[in-house]
Amino acid sequence: MLNNEVETTRLTGRDRRVYLAALDKLKGLEIPLDHASRDFAEATAALKPHGLTLRSRVGLLDSTLKRLGGVQLSTVLEFYEFHGSKVIHGKTVRKILEEMLKALAADGGWGGLPHSRLGSALRPSHPLLSR
Repeated sequence: MLNNEVETTRLTGRDRRVYLAALDKLKGLEIPLDHASRDFAEATAALKPHGLTLRSRVGLLDSTLKRLGGVQLSTVLEFYEFHGSKVIHGKTVRKILEEMLKALAADGGWGGLPHSRLGSALRPSHPLLSR
């Protein structure tokens, strides 16, 4: 307070209970109530456009970090961007094999393996092609 000014605020019974409950939740965290309030508001605002709640995402983040076993989340995302984003969704095994054979033909084969041996996997009775 500046110049020894004393400022008081009167709280209703409910407001006092809410205030004391908020302080109790912060015990041991060493976070002032105004900082906790600001952080909560910012996190909630960041999640709102995605239709997410802070409570549900904190639980998901906690379980995800435990599953990662110390691996940084940025490392996992980089791995996914490099490998996972190349996963083909919505294509049949037959279509993927046809595309692979076409690419192999354009490249002149794969490690000397003749196309006819790979092509045998395309016969209609092959179990993978029923998927």
